[in-house]
Amino acid sequence: MKIYTRKGDDGKTIGSLGGERVPKSHVRIDIFGNIDELSSALGMLRTLLPKEGAGLHDEIAGIQSHLQQASALVAAWQGSVVPEKFKEIGEEDIRTLENAIDRIEEKLPDLDHFIIPGDHPLPSLVHVARTVCRRAERDLIRLSYEGKEENLPKQIERVIIYLNRLSDYFFVLGRYCHYLLGQPEEGRGKK
Repeated sequence: MKIYTRKGDDGKTIGSLGGERVPKSHVRIDIFGNIDELSSALGMLRTLLPKEGAGLHDEIAGIQSHLQQASALVAAWQGSVVPEKFKEIGEEDIRTLENAIDRIEEKLPDLDHFIIPGDHPLPSLVHVARTVCRRAERDLIRLSYEGKEENLPKQIERVIIYLNRLSDYFFVLGRYCHYLLGQPEEGRGKK
């Protein structure tokens, strides 16, 4: 199978599981790109985690799997059918993230300043992931408003919630990486 199709040369690409072609600048394509960028950053993150963070490898791989599910759900939104292998993101997936946030926060000191990423590559990469996650969330919300959908499908609402919790997870994970490295967090000002 060839990687190139010659079908995207006109500035359009497939934007849904139903085969709808949309401009490559369409917000749905932005969402796919953001999620892909986030998953790639998480792949890099897994390679950089110290041995003390071994349990995080599987946790982050699970998040990458959920991100693929999120992409499939967005691709299926508005008429397409999600293949069975891409199950919905459920309430339990959101609770798993919340539990992970709570578990990590228990190990951290109270935060009394704003975090300024940049003093070590590992937590800085986590903060890059956090900001890409926030961008994906904003774009998905923008798509929901552009579609003028007052009643979003439950599966899309859960993807938005999942991305919101995921960015919170990355915030505490960035702090936890400082903890694992034995480094103080760089910050400025009082919160």
